[in-house]
Amino acid sequence: MLHLVIPIIGMFIDVLIMAMATPIITMHQDLLVLTIDAVIDAVIIDTKDLLSIIIPTALITATITAHEVGTGVVGNFQSKVS
Repeated sequence: MLHLVIPIIGMFIDVLIMAMATPIITMHQDLLVLTIDAVIDAVIIDTKDLLSIIIPTALITATITAHEVGTGVVGNFQSKVS
């Protein structure tokens, strides 16, 4: 049971980190809500199969990253900071 609980806790910590970082970089609350919904869905669907948690989370993270880079938000944020 413990080997299922630890990755789930780690995943929710990742979501919390994204939730804190997202408003700083850009204001995409709708994207964040979709992310949290998809992660929760992945946990509910099948907690026995870790791939059902890892793959959706990785795809969501990649999508958010690609979106931020594609819209230039990351570059704009970095240039404003420095």
